Amino acid sequence: MDEYVANRKKEEKIVKKIRTKFKRWKIGRWFVFALALLVVYSIINNAITGVEELTRGAEGILVYILGIIAFALLPFIAMLIAYAISMGGGRDILLARSAEKVYLDSTQLRNVFTPNFKQITKADIVEICVPYENIREMIWKQDLCRLEITAEHKIILTNYDVSSENTVADKPVILYGYFNSMDKMLNQLESYTNKKITGRN
Repeated sequence: MDEYVANRKKEEKIVKKIRTKFKRWKIGRWFVFALALLVVYSIINNAITGVEELTRGAEGILVYILGIIAFALLPFIAMLIAYAISMGGGRDILLARSAEKVYLDSTQLRNVFTPNFKQITKADIVEICVPYENIREMIWKQDLCRLEITAEHKIILTNYDVSSENTVADKPVILYGYFNSMDKMLNQLESYTNKKITGRN
């Protein structure tokens, strides 16, 4: 049996690469740009309109500076929030699994991980089992850096040492390309299944 371990540095690289594919980034960056212009406008406008405060000595200078900061603060905070949201495209999907591993033996693929969002997946451990004989198609999506396996598979959820098992036929198994020795894994999959991975260079 061969074990493949997810690499967090590779995971972060993929997040940076594919977030530009998400609508959240495509639309959000324009909000960030607009809010940045609003911050600049607010600073310039208040610097010009409050210039009389500078004639009142040290107290006037303090009021002048605080006035500029106060009026620019709200759009600046909004800009930071918009930036954080737009940068988050793909993160909730890619970073949803901890301690992720893939095991390949002569009969099946096993994907084991701890879900990071327990409110979505109520389990301490998730195990996905894909018998090679059930695999209908394997597609490498280059733009999303992931392998999509179309196959009937089992999902085993373990929560507080109690396990439940479900069979899934209508959703693909997705493996992102952040595992160590990813090429070796894909080569082994092609060898074990006797199927080519579509879209792989």
